[in-house]
Amino acid sequence: MEDFIDDQKEKIRYRKVSARLFELFKPHKAGFLLAVAFLAISALAKLAGPVIIRHAIDVDLAGKNYRTLLVTLGIFAVNSAIYLIFNYRLIVRLEILAQNILVELKKRLVNHLMAIHLAFFDKMPVGKLTARIQWDTDTLHQLFTETAVMILRDILLFFGTIGVMAYFNLRLTLITLLILPVVIIITVVFVKKSSPLFIQIRKITAELSGFLTEQLQGMAVIQAFNRQDATSRALNSINERKFNTQFAAEFMVVLFFLSSLFMEPVADSLIL
Repeated sequence: MEDFIDDQKEKIRYRKVSARLFELFKPHKAGFLLAVAFLAISALAKLAGPVIIRHAIDVDLAGKNYRTLLVTLGIFAVNSAIYLIFNYRLIVRLEILAQNILVELKKRLVNHLMAIHLAFFDKMPVGKLTARIQWDTDTLHQLFTETAVMILRDILLFFGTIGVMAYFNLRLTLITLLILPVVIIITVVFVKKSSPLFIQIRKITAELSGFLTEQLQGMAVIQAFNRQDATSRALNSINERKFNTQFAAEFMVVLFFLSSLFMEPVADSLIL
């Protein structure tokens, strides 16, 4: 864990994290490339949908050519079916890939824990260690099955949309892209400001889970020495720190999305 996070500066070392993740993907190249192929096909099908609808409205309906309209609607139905099929295959393939990677990762973690010196466990509570391992692997599962595919799909859709817009009207596309530097700046500021908060949330969540595990296991001792009130105060303190940190992180997320939504009327005003 020390390889990835600087506890004093609270920064994620993205290069080392990316290198480790790439190592996990190496044995599963074929499955990953197949998932990328499914993603590309589903993204192209999603891009084709509005183009087909545009043709149906501007060409078929405007020209009152109802036979070609039926053909266009049929093409749209086939395109929608292609999107649904390959999107489903993508979800299944990513889930299989994520499970295989996480099984291998947990095996490595178990072997690593068994090789650690006993002095490490004197300093690190077992409950906290278990919670950190489970929390981090669950986060990686979400990364492999949801976050990564959303990022790749959004990138493909972004460039695909820009390409389609430029094909139909290059001037309006260039005007719309004027707000892109502002969006990039907002995104960079959001990542820099929110990353320490999300790291802290992960740590406090692990601390909370570890605390509950150890207190429940030692409940007989707590009751025997009448430490219920002290345990309750300690738990409330952890919960309060978690609430304050998570509230600050969610506030940052809300500001980011509000800033992004504000860019939409700005882009509309530039076009008009």
